[in-house]
Amino acid sequence: MRRVVITGMGLVSPIGNTVAEASDALKCGRSGIRVMEEWKRINGLKSLVAGRVPDGDPKRIPRNFRRTMGRVAL
Repeated sequence: MRRVVITGMGLVSPIGNTVAEASDALKCGRSGIRVMEEWKRINGLKSLVAGRVPDGDPKRIPRNFRRTMGRVAL
């Protein structure tokens, strides 16, 4: 059997940018999904809902990971 060591936890999500924020949001039943009003002017979209990350700064992701990620992933 192989051993695994967890050295830390972190996240960036629509319900919080720290483990504590996201955990509280989940416990309270809050959702990060919302209607994207600005998408209403785009023709052909089948959905207007998304989970947008507030204050999402791509610089928080190490550069060596960002180099291989597309815009949507960032």
